[in-house]
Amino acid sequence: MKCKHMRYCLIFFMVTWGNPLFPQAEIITTDIDNFWRAYDLLAEARSNADSIKVFEQEYIAKASKDNQQFIKLRDFTAGEIVKVIRRYPGYLTSIRENTLKIEHQKAEIEKYLLMLQDILPGFKPPRICFAFGCLRTGGTVSKGQILVGTEMVAADSSAIISELSPWLRSTINKTGNVVPVVVHEAVHSWQKNKYTRDLASTAMKEGFADFVTRSLLKLDSNPFLHEYGAQHECGLWQKFKADVNKGIADYSDWVYGGSVDENQPADLGYFVGMKIVEAYYASSPDKAKAIKLLSDCKNYPAIYSQNLYTGSCR
Repeated sequence: MKCKHMRYCLIFFMVTWGNPLFPQAEIITTDIDNFWRAYDLLAEARSNADSIKVFEQEYIAKASKDNQQFIKLRDFTAGEIVKVIRRYPGYLTSIRENTLKIEHQKAEIEKYLLMLQDILPGFKPPRICFAFGCLRTGGTVSKGQILVGTEMVAADSSAIISELSPWLRSTINKTGNVVPVVVHEAVHSWQKNKYTRDLASTAMKEGFADFVTRSLLKLDSNPFLHEYGAQHECGLWQKFKADVNKGIADYSDWVYGGSVDENQPADLGYFVGMKIVEAYYASSPDKAKAIKLLSDCKNYPAIYSQNLYTGSCR
């Protein structure tokens, strides 16, 4: 926000940041420190059992209450964490500095969450926990919390990815910027009826979170996805429509499945869902009403049936 008058800027700051109507997010990063403390202690371990004990005592036993929920939801164990460390030493070492920088990104995260309160009616900043998830989950929303797999979102172009499988290479964040990831998940925390049961609704659920993050807030967590989507838009749309019409039950080619082709990004359903949402929003004269309708995932089948998106096909 740009202010021409310092007095008004100060008033805005005092009203928003000091007013209970504009609550600040609670962002927990202590689990990052705990992870690296345990990681460094592995140098003193003489056996695999010793290594597991280190992570049980220094990471799992000291986990924040949010990370305890993450561990329970995803069934993480000290043994699995140690196995991941042994398997991907170069990758983890290469992202360490970026994970430690997250502490200094809190103010920027809070800024964008404050902006969400102006876009999404009734939005309240969720609790956000950055922890480590054994390279099998980038993040999830649970009971008003955002639980982030830090090792999946902290990589940038300097990360050593030669140890990773093609699937992991396609799913990790590559920008080093965790803010768009958090904003995307924060939108999910606000959505209603988000347990979708069909491909179109699932893609639109993810697409709406990307639409708010990318189109309204101008943040992009996955430039490769959107560049590829724009270049192959018509073909993707035709294939997506065909799969929706077939009523396929396995959405892994579109969402949550990763990709084994390094020339094609994972989760292309996010792009298609975003374009469907974008077309509906653009055609709506009442933007606030459109946002309200798009907030409830049970409305997606009806919105999809309106055929407002054409895939830029000629």
